[in-house]
Amino acid sequence: MYKVFRELMDKRQDWDQEQLERIIIDCLDDMNFHTFNYLLIAYLFGTYEEIEKAAEIMLEHERAGKALPHNMEWQKKLRCKYLFKEAANE
Repeated sequence: MYKVFRELMDKRQDWDQEQLERIIIDCLDDMNFHTFNYLLIAYLFGTYEEIEKAAEIMLEHERAGKALPHNMEWQKKLRCKYLFKEAANE
């Protein structure tokens, strides 16, 4: 995974900011850093309230040692709101 990421980053001057953000998010997903990914998505695209909520969920996840089902629905909505908005507009 690191090798692939390194190769991608070597070509980064050809990308715009949005493409770089998507690559980072996809790489984090591949490494199973899903909860951190939602915090990153909120930070990059969301409101202050969404950032606070994502940070709170991340702390709950750390305390519990696993993702909690009642938070997973909110995270899914956040991801769809910001990453799949292009598909929703079609």
